[in-house]
Amino acid sequence: MVQTGRRDFETAARAALNAHEASEVVRRYQQGFGRPIISTKMDSYRIVAVGKTIKWSKGWRFFTDFLVDHLKDVIGRPWAIQAQREKKSHPIFTWLATMSDVAAANRATNSTAFLSNGKGHLGALWKLGYALYLIQHNDELDPKIVKRLRSPVSFRATYHETQIASAFAVSGFKIKMAETGRTSKSSPEFWAARKNGLRYGVEAKCKNHWNSAPDVDSVEFQNELRQWIRNQLYNASVKKLQNAIYCFELSLFADLDKNQWNAIAEQIKAVLKEAESLKIKGQAPVPAYVIVTNNVDVLRNQDFTVNRVAMLFGYCMQDWYDNGVEVEIETAFDSHDKHQDVHTVFKCFEEIDEIPQSFDGTPTILDENGNMIPMQTRVGNRIEFPDANGSPQVGLIYDITTANNEAWLCVESNGEHQIVKMQLAPHEIAAVKRYGDAVFGKPEEKRKNLEGDPLKFYDWIMSVFENYDRKALLVQIQNHHDFEKISELPDDQLRIRAAREVTKAAIATSGRPRQV
Repeated sequence: MVQTGRRDFETAARAALNAHEASEVVRRYQQGFGRPIISTKMDSYRIVAVGKTIKWSKGWRFFTDFLVDHLKDVIGRPWAIQAQREKKSHPIFTWLATMSDVAAANRATNSTAFLSNGKGHLGALWKLGYALYLIQHNDELDPKIVKRLRSPVSFRATYHETQIASAFAVSGFKIKMAETGRTSKSSPEFWAARKNGLRYGVEAKCKNHWNSAPDVDSVEFQNELRQWIRNQLYNASVKKLQNAIYCFELSLFADLDKNQWNAIAEQIKAVLKEAESLKIKGQAPVPAYVIVTNNVDVLRNQDFTVNRVAMLFGYCMQDWYDNGVEVEIETAFDSHDKHQDVHTVFKCFEEIDEIPQSFDGTPTILDENGNMIPMQTRVGNRIEFPDANGSPQVGLIYDITTANNEAWLCVESNGEHQIVKMQLAPHEIAAVKRYGDAVFGKPEEKRKNLEGDPLKFYDWIMSVFENYDRKALLVQIQNHHDFEKISELPDDQLRIRAAREVTKAAIATSGRPRQV
């Protein structure tokens, strides 16, 4: 009897630890590699830390409630009041009016939901608030950003800069604004520095308007796209930035599908290749990473097929290989690792688009009306289930795995273990699609569709090996013909070599690794 109680305790303790680790997995999906959300409740107040500042309120139900208030504080409430008294127009005022209209509509229907739609004006409002929070929470917010955000003329370009800067902040970079004025020729918009001291010069430009219709097959559109990209490349290249990253926002208001955006990506790639022949005072341009984005939300209150686009290219880089270019696998690995910083930042564009709703990093699942649904099925929770005779039993969930629309729960009850099968509800299926089984408190990364890409498989293996010690890494390559030589490598090099060898083995046995 004592032994059974001990097993129950050990199972419950293990389940609690797993649920905690799973929350960290979900948090990383939402908040990247920067500082986590630091928040607690005291009496009826929600308290949130922003960098070295503490804020509190009784009215913050969702994290997005806090973001809107934080945005108002940053932009300046006295400035906003004065601007509205003078009947000045500004995009932020328009977005806040949309938010008020949606909230009023919810109250009229007695809905407990707040704002579940992250597209259009609401999406733009949240993304700006989240970007300002991320920059200030992970670094310092330059006062020049606030000044430029207040101006309707410079607002859209500055909004674009905040999105770029926040992606770097989420990636763990330190941000330092650099450009001092329009006449600056050698400084970028900002510097982004890694902890090891490596610094990137980031140039961000935004297209103000389009003269041609957004038709990917139109010669006029293609020519305008080509000329604008070439102009931005030339203007940025004049600065001769070290470790340059050029971020170009298209500001293209068009309901384009994925295939059409892929066609635009191919056109941009061709322009970049052609523009390698540009001469900057008689010299070739410096190598640069080019990130091209398109944000519909900031342009108009519209929900399109694709509201947010981000594309990554290499410019004047001998060792940058796009998909479809055949190179020796070790060469591809070397290139991929060399450019890993920018690959990481690029992935974080997804994180800044995935705005957390909760304060504790746990996923907030909303129903079709935007109401919050608690996840009852979680590792560490107890459930009622029928035993083999159909009698009701209560047991502790200590593991769970899902496939398609079903889940298998490992349950312990009175020292006995059973597998319980259950159908997933629609909101649970949606949650698994976004976060994987971590949404149920299982500490594992989301299973990824690697799309047959060996480098995506390699990235996945590297993330798996992050928590492996030296002994576990050596086990992965124990049958390798060069095992003795590899086993002498330092830990960091051993991890890379082990990941590469596992990837090459996967390619050899299955052609190209697919669903994992």
